[in-house]
Amino acid sequence: MRAETGLQVDILAELDKRGLWGVHVPNGAVFAGDARQRAIQSNSLKRAGMRPGFPDLLVYGPQGVGHIEVKIEGEYATDLQMEIEHKLTGWGQRYAVCRSVADVAETLEDWGWS
Repeated sequence: MRAETGLQVDILAELDKRGLWGVHVPNGAVFAGDARQRAIQSNSLKRAGMRPGFPDLLVYGPQGVGHIEVKIEGEYATDLQMEIEHKLTGWGQRYAVCRSVADVAETLEDWGWS
C-alpha cells in the first residue's frame, strides 16, 4: 500500500469516529491494460465528469461539505491541484491539505466542525 493511501485510510477512520462521512474521489486510480486502453478509460472518465486535480476526499457532515487533499510529508500540491483549491475556496467551499490525522483534527476545528 502506498504511504498516501495508508494515510488516507487513517483519515477516513478518524472522520468515521467523528460521525462524518468521507468519500474518496478516485482521480488517481491506476487503469488496467496497455497505454491505448488506459487512454480510452481516462478519456471516458473525463467525459463522465472526472476532474483531474480534484481533492482526494469529500467530507460530509451536518455542517455541510468539505474537501481534503491528502499529501504525505515531502509531497506538495501540483499546479492543477492549486488551481482547483483556489476555485473551490473562491466559491466559499471548505478546503484543506492534510498530511496527518492531527491535521484533520485541526482542519475540522478551523471549519467549526469539532
